[in-house]
Amino acid sequence: MSNKKPVVLNLISSLQMGGTEKLLIETLKQTKKSSDRMFVTVVINDCYDEKLKKELISIGYPVYFFNKKVGKKSFSVVQNLIKIINKYNADIIHSHNTGSKLWAILVKMTMPHIRHVYTLHTTNMWENSNRVFNFFHKKFVDANIAISKIILDETLQYGVDNVVHIYNGIDLSKFSFNPLQQQNNQLNILNVSRLTAVKGQDILIRALNLCKQRGINFSCTFVGGKCYYDKENYDNIMRLVDKYNLVDNVHFAGQKTDIVPYLNKADLFVLPSRYEGLGIAALEAMAAGVPVIASNIGGPGEIIVDDFNGFLFERENHEELAEKIEYFYRNNDRQAQMRQSAYDYVKNFDISVMCDKYLELYSLLVR
Repeated sequence: MSNKKPVVLNLISSLQMGGTEKLLIETLKQTKKSSDRMFVTVVINDCYDEKLKKELISIGYPVYFFNKKVGKKSFSVVQNLIKIINKYNADIIHSHNTGSKLWAILVKMTMPHIRHVYTLHTTNMWENSNRVFNFFHKKFVDANIAISKIILDETLQYGVDNVVHIYNGIDLSKFSFNPLQQQNNQLNILNVSRLTAVKGQDILIRALNLCKQRGINFSCTFVGGKCYYDKENYDNIMRLVDKYNLVDNVHFAGQKTDIVPYLNKADLFVLPSRYEGLGIAALEAMAAGVPVIASNIGGPGEIIVDDFNGFLFERENHEELAEKIEYFYRNNDRQAQMRQSAYDYVKNFDISVMCDKYLELYSLLVR
């Protein structure tokens, strides 16, 4: 049996502000501290945030930016990936999103000995994907990582059994318990996510309209940039803000690499997603002791215990969301308990646990 420590090529389509991208960077930071293995990263498209790019490079592992135009087909991507694999004698390609998975499959066709790992980040993947793509996925992905139990169950039900459940993790050392209480009778609400329809910011804005009508004093900050593949959503959100006269209540901070200052000012975190594999932003909020209200879907339904460390509401139901926000606002005595419960619960999601399981899977595949 070989004791070789596998060389892993991480493959991702873009490097914008998002949960998948941030998770990759935090994973590489952790492995740099705790492992002597080699990791190489390739960012395929020319969509990247300059701050994230610098942060990725500063970790110290080899990084390549192909700068391919989005939507442009180029076989040179496969050729260049093969060159990098040969240069570092890579054993595994770990693709982290759909676009990068397709390129990894093409490489796997050319180099069958390469092991291909893919992270399943979202629910309903199998139903929403093309059957042809699903066929190639089954044939050319050697191991799937399901980031939540619901994704694991969906994958097994679809007939894919080479899947393991590994929860996403966060660097808990970045966060500390936030004892801040609601100040001046104003509820400070926070949402951190790309401004895309899947993340449901429009649902939150509709709920905020009801909250304003009910006399709730609030301020809501959205941290996250426009999404390059869903540009119309930003305009839709702005129209809703104007329609409900929420300009003075709602603030857009744009993309931020460090959300800790925003969490330290927040009383409540809202995750109104229509689909969500787990919700790293929710975990980060809980690590700062900020209770979360989330859609009762997929991953959030696994990490939020309703009326204990946060609240759950029916997906798309902005009226129920408004009711949960109002309850939290008018029951100050519950806020301290929920902050502590959120903080205590998330201690099980440190990124070191996730990375150890990744390394174990890589070694198993090589053996």
